[in-house]
Amino acid sequence: METNFLNQSTSNETQMNGRETLPRPMMGFKKAVDTCFAKYAVFKGRARRSEYWWFSLFILLVTAVLLGPVAVLAYLEESGVINTDSGLWSAGFAISAIMALIGVLFLLAMIIPSIAVEVRRLHDIGRSGWWVFWSFAVSLLAASVPFFLFDFKVALDMDEIDMFTKAFDMALLPGLLLGVTKLCNWILEIVLFVFTLLNSHKGENKYGPSPKYQ
Repeated sequence: METNFLNQSTSNETQMNGRETLPRPMMGFKKAVDTCFAKYAVFKGRARRSEYWWFSLFILLVTAVLLGPVAVLAYLEESGVINTDSGLWSAGFAISAIMALIGVLFLLAMIIPSIAVEVRRLHDIGRSGWWVFWSFAVSLLAASVPFFLFDFKVALDMDEIDMFTKAFDMALLPGLLLGVTKLCNWILEIVLFVFTLLNSHKGENKYGPSPKYQ
């Protein structure tokens, strides 16, 4: 009788553990967007894949709607469909310019929530949010290297340091620095992309309880 009781307790415990690891239904588009706006600047906690990718799709769609008319108008003008002297072009230019301005403001407003949800997505797989910071830092460095090297070369030419000037003219140092920073940037971007695709860590981790598994 005691053995039956132990077996029944083990069976109940297994069922409870089974329920704890069952995944919740995937978060829908509207709920994901609402959640990200509700957690606009929340960098703590965790976010599952559906939350992150639905919100990314939301930003992409809104950006395409707001900035798309500029590209369409430029294409029509380039192909000669619309004359720049016509009233239609003037009206289209005014509307697309307003929409483009709204689009830029929208993208600026989405910087914080997009970074926040990416940090929470990394937390969901047990990774540190500092990965996002390092990726941004390397991207900024890669973008600024050409300008830095150009100014540095001008300064060297002014000081008439022939050895360094020749090295820059041969493009050895600029090419090496730019190549290294670009390579590091690509690697970090690929790593972050793979991280966002990984499944949620089952159970609670140091960043909080799982938003996917019960």
